[in-house]
Amino acid sequence: ALAIAFVTVALLLIRQGFAASRRAESALRDARDQLEARVQKRTAELARSIGSLYASESRLAEAQKISHTGSYDWELRTSQLTWSDELYRIFGIESTKPATLEAMERMVHPDDYARVHEIFLRARDGEVPESIEYRIVRRNREVRHLLANARGIRDERHAVGRIVGTIQDITERKRAEELIRLQQEHSHSLLRLSRNLERALTQADVLGACREEVERTLGLRAVWFHLFADDRKTVRLVHADFGPANPPPMTPGQPIRVEGDRLLEEIASAHSLVVVKDARIDPRINRAAVENLGCRTLIN
Repeated sequence: ALAIAFVTVALLLIRQGFAASRRAESALRDARDQLEARVQKRTAELARSIGSLYASESRLAEAQKISHTGSYDWELRTSQLTWSDELYRIFGIESTKPATLEAMERMVHPDDYARVHEIFLRARDGEVPESIEYRIVRRNREVRHLLANARGIRDERHAVGRIVGTIQDITERKRAEELIRLQQEHSHSLLRLSRNLERALTQADVLGACREEVERTLGLRAVWFHLFADDRKTVRLVHADFGPANPPPMTPGQPIRVEGDRLLEEIASAHSLVVVKDARIDPRINRAAVENLGCRTLIN
């Protein structure tokens, strides 16, 4: 009887153990199913968030491209500089190369460098300018006008630790403004010149009147006049006054071929003024001639 009772108790304990095991397995399955459901939900939410982020970044990149505006983030403590893709395009630099302040400064136009460098130094100390305009010279010697806006981000010590901002390429706007200004000056100059020419009696009087108006309007150090041949394939010098500059080896009356000279080719086909703002970096200009004349601005 005792043996039978022991076996009965053992079977009861085993049955209870199996039941408890099944309950534990069922609870474990329920917990696992709930965890998988939560993971799937979170994954779907994360996928939607990433998709929304990508869409926002895509819209931002497209807006920057349309407006020619790039953005940057400058960490002052580590000097880490982050550029948007459009900012790389504005500076004409491959986006695979790291953005550095030194590389940026090297591209600043010589006439703007001292001013911009001083602003960068003050910015390192937390003195952030609201906006500045300056020029850069790309590796292909193309000059671009930029408008930079910045805002300082303060850290827990209330010191400026980051600078974020935008840089917009405003070259086309500047060119349009300059063209309007030159056209206005050109119109006033032609009006004065026509009045002076009415009193001219000889070729010397005509050239003298032209030279006086050029000097008065533009303040150029050297003035010379060429005449195009009827076929516009050659030009010849008819008058030259180089002022304090050393005259280049030009012989009056000697024809000069237009073909092959980028500036003469542009002048021959132009219907308005051709302006060279800075002959030192303009790819159309012969550098040797510029150095000999000591000129920077040419207007034809």
